[in-house]
Amino acid sequence: KCHLCQKDVYQSEEMVWALKRSWHAHHFCCAQCGNQLDSKDTLSFKVKNDKPYCTEDFFTLFGHKCDGCNDTIRVPQYHHINDSFYHLSCLRCSTKNCGQLLTTENYYEDKKSHKFLCQQHFLKSEGRLCGACDKEITGNFIGGGEHKYHPDHYKCVQCKTHLSGQV
Repeated sequence: KCHLCQKDVYQSEEMVWALKRSWHAHHFCCAQCGNQLDSKDTLSFKVKNDKPYCTEDFFTLFGHKCDGCNDTIRVPQYHHINDSFYHLSCLRCSTKNCGQLLTTENYYEDKKSHKFLCQQHFLKSEGRLCGACDKEITGNFIGGGEHKYHPDHYKCVQCKTHLSGQV
């Protein structure tokens, strides 16, 4: 019997075996758009709640939206961070003119804006970069106005004399 119409499927008719059921071939269709599906091409359809859907409708109805580009994610590989989803190519540093590609292992989140940053821009936003060499300050530092410096990088801008002992 055909799963959809519950009528017998005769040998003279084209029958489809899919989802552990038999169907008239013309009845194995997308539950959303009604287009006939190819039961032999398992990549051409997806199943949700025991109903077949064409790939396009499946992702439109049940897929995640990318928080980077706002398109539906139609591939199995993507980033899931907190409550957000991203295509692999859409998770990028949000600093203007940077756009470095990030992964779930190398992203940083700005505590104020909650935007994703690369390590360099995160350290800068946290005030953890030396104002002279742009490298991370992990130990002692000297504060000079808006910037922090490694002790041996704190110099007079005109004569280049080390000022580390004069603060």
